[in-house]
Amino acid sequence: MKNSKKTADLIKTAIIALLFIMTLSLVFCHFIALRQENENAAASENLNLNLKNFEGSEKNGIKKSDLLPATIAVKKEAGSISALSHGSGYIKEVYSLLDTNIEFMLSSSCNSLTDEDPEAFDKALSRNKYIYIKYHKPIPAVLAYIHAKNSGDEDISETIGAKTGQLCISELLIFPDSIENNSLFAMAKAAEGETVSFRVAVMPDTKLIKTSDFDIYREADIMTDAAFFGRKNNSSVAPSTLIYNSSQSNYKLEFKRGAAGLSLNTQLQSELAKSLGINPDKTGSYFDQVIKGTVFMATHGTLTVCDNSIIYSTSANIGGGIELSIFSGKSQEHDHSLSQCLAIAESLAENLKIIDGSSILGGEAEILITNLHRNDDSIVLEYGYFYENIPIANYTTALRIEMSSKKLTRLELFPCSATSNKADKQKSIPPGWVLNIMQNNPDVNGLCTLVYKYKETESGIFEAEWIPSKIKS
Repeated sequence: MKNSKKTADLIKTAIIALLFIMTLSLVFCHFIALRQENENAAASENLNLNLKNFEGSEKNGIKKSDLLPATIAVKKEAGSISALSHGSGYIKEVYSLLDTNIEFMLSSSCNSLTDEDPEAFDKALSRNKYIYIKYHKPIPAVLAYIHAKNSGDEDISETIGAKTGQLCISELLIFPDSIENNSLFAMAKAAEGETVSFRVAVMPDTKLIKTSDFDIYREADIMTDAAFFGRKNNSSVAPSTLIYNSSQSNYKLEFKRGAAGLSLNTQLQSELAKSLGINPDKTGSYFDQVIKGTVFMATHGTLTVCDNSIIYSTSANIGGGIELSIFSGKSQEHDHSLSQCLAIAESLAENLKIIDGSSILGGEAEILITNLHRNDDSIVLEYGYFYENIPIANYTTALRIEMSSKKLTRLELFPCSATSNKADKQKSIPPGWVLNIMQNNPDVNGLCTLVYKYKETESGIFEAEWIPSKIKS
């Protein structure tokens, strides 16, 4: 009897303990759900105030100025080339004029020319009339297409061919002056050296920009006289290397790494958290002595704010990540298109840029898209630091955003700040001189071109210089 009673008491105790644990679990789950609901609600409020509204922004939020080429050159007559590379204002204006040309090009029939003639692109530089575009780094053709067309919710697979959709393009030649059905309209050099052609199937209804439309920029001395290096035997210089006839003048820069005091600036940290859909008032946080930064522990991921980096990360395989719906206003079940994802990322980048007067993301420098690639089922958009459309060497990554069609899963921001010295303008060595030095250097191997970029000097000041850059070994 005593053993039976003792067993019954043990069973009762176990049942009570189990019920207690279940109650705690339910309370905890309710707390987590409530916390998430509060975070999302508060984030939505903050985002409506602080983030450019995706649905209501002009042309679906795609920012034309986020993607700029390194160079635009125009050849109007035999032997006469005018080029524009530096000065963000004019490069933005001229590149925007070419939207119809680029859209028309990338939606035309695309075929490889490499097997037929691997030097077709370089040979075409001797043609009489064309528009030449070179990007800072090879970019997916779909990225150039979306920025040219502002395609919104459109399924771009219906307007851009499979071959084109696989291309990463570095240089373009467009021939808009005399086109007929089934004629060559444009050529592109892909990242791996492949040359492709685009041929017209149907004449467009809209007016294409012709080479004569650039006369106003020539007459105002906005475009500079230049020439391509051209095809020469046994040369280590790429034929499409552009040689300006005069020196380039640009301000010297002071470029600071990191954002001093950011890890202790609670107000700025709160603004950063809000921009990422995190309510700092309802999210646990602590200061990590090891990394010297503040850590926000949201239910969907972790935000770490240090002087030299701001990183949001999550484990997507357990349902983490920031819902894109809080940026776009669409339902959580909605699969955002590539154009919508880009619009959200670019609006987020713009918002981060203006926080605290842009001291954490460039200062006087600008951020421009340098890469877009896939990572499994996600896309990764990368930005670099530039000043007046000139890349700043050794600081190529400013911001990296990774997102799926429904969630933002990772963000990396590396604070830097540029300040120009308006009293100190420096002239660069003419590119022709640099080429002569390079060609007389026995250590130069492979095919090279020239890149105009800001480079740090021994004094710590950044100056713009023409720098040899290897294309391939």
